[in-house]
Amino acid sequence: MPHAHRLACLCALTLALLAASGAVRAAGSAAQIEDACRADLAHRLHLDLAEISVVKTEPVTWDSGAWGLQRPGMVYTKALVPGLRVELKARAYRYYYHTGGDGLQYAGRADLWDASALYLEPIADEPNLNGNLVQLSLLGTNPQIVLSGVSDFALQTNGAILATRRTSRSGFDLVYLMPNSEPGPAAAEGRVLTGAFALACPVLSPAGDRYAVFFRPMVGMPWAVERGALGGKPEALPDLPVTGQPQALAWDQAGLLATVRTDQELKRFRLVEKDGAESWEAAGSMPAGDPGFATMLSKSTSLIIENAPAGDPGGTDHPSTRIYEKFFLGDERNIAVLDNFVMTQVEVTPSLRFALIVGRRDEVQKAYTVDLHTGEILETLPDTAGPIHLFVRPSHWEPPLRGW
Repeated sequence: MPHAHRLACLCALTLALLAASGAVRAAGSAAQIEDACRADLAHRLHLDLAEISVVKTEPVTWDSGAWGLQRPGMVYTKALVPGLRVELKARAYRYYYHTGGDGLQYAGRADLWDASALYLEPIADEPNLNGNLVQLSLLGTNPQIVLSGVSDFALQTNGAILATRRTSRSGFDLVYLMPNSEPGPAAAEGRVLTGAFALACPVLSPAGDRYAVFFRPMVGMPWAVERGALGGKPEALPDLPVTGQPQALAWDQAGLLATVRTDQELKRFRLVEKDGAESWEAAGSMPAGDPGFATMLSKSTSLIIENAPAGDPGGTDHPSTRIYEKFFLGDERNIAVLDNFVMTQVEVTPSLRFALIVGRRDEVQKAYTVDLHTGEILETLPDTAGPIHLFVRPSHWEPPLRGW
């Protein structure tokens, strides 16, 4: 084994034994701290220590004991903490570490912060069982409330958010949050567009000036679809040809599409206009799909994310989720494996750099972010019961107060 690799392994083992709550002890000079960061990254990425170099080390003063990387549910000292922000390079990628006192925390790959996640955080003793919609870094840090008191949410292609807010036992409001809204009390409340006994699957038009949503006017009545302008009066659309559970609404170039689940089949309908009147026209059906993901990376290579049964050649002895490349001639290369984990949802950044994977392990819902280039696995949310989705908007990064 090369000497540099042995050194990386020994340093990584030492750091792993000292790790606690995401922090690693790293007392000493700036050069010693840089070496500790390099060793930790070598262990994380299974690289030789010689493959990791220091790009920049900046002295900073953090405004709390979180060192710029606060986690949900944790309480930190509010005292000013002098530390360092260390930037490393491993192969073609940049990585950050934050230090304070005699410890260091991993702050992830630089472009990890170009996206984030949204999830619902329960509100204690909330009478209508609403939660706060929280933006979180894919690293699982820096939570920030973007919309208060809602029960579900749907991200829109223009960056806006449509959410439902339960107002009573027999009513919900549809709430709109503009794209790129600045955090604050007004943004957290959102704008109410409409209300009904129940609402589902809201969606904005491509221009972002209209919405559509499934609604039920009262208990026992079938689901229908409503459409309206963001600042105008809503209008109920013609009755759907079938009854069933709402699955999706979407706008394409030809108009509005509604998908309904009935008898384990997904039926799609398109809103069309004939002779001045609108009606729903059948637009095909499909079996219920699985939660996997597949896309072509090149003419000879595909990226695949799928569940694998126990004993699968590319998996483990337990049910697992595999992330791998499949080549034209049938060979495969594992990128990462989530062992003893069954995926229920996967969303991938447009750049195909990261995948947010939601599923269950030991009956607990968890969310992980996987680096699709290196195979690094990050725990984004260790325990969440509600919906969580990828949010292609930069994460909030707590800035240092000053250099020193």
